[in-house]
Amino acid sequence: MELVRQAHTEFSDSRFAEAVELYQKAGNVFGHTFFKANISLCKRRFEDEQNRRYQL
Repeated sequence: MELVRQAHTEFSDSRFAEAVELYQKAGNVFGHTFFKANISLCKRRFEDEQNRRYQL
């Protein structure tokens, strides 16, 4: 469960790419079905952040 805790911390700190990697590793251990939504949300937030940077 440490992977999940670390992934959550990365997500909370807006480090979405790092969070995706950790959620994928957690998926390898516990099953990808459990983390599909987390990974999707991280990717969406990462894309939103990138879009905001380029709009400035």
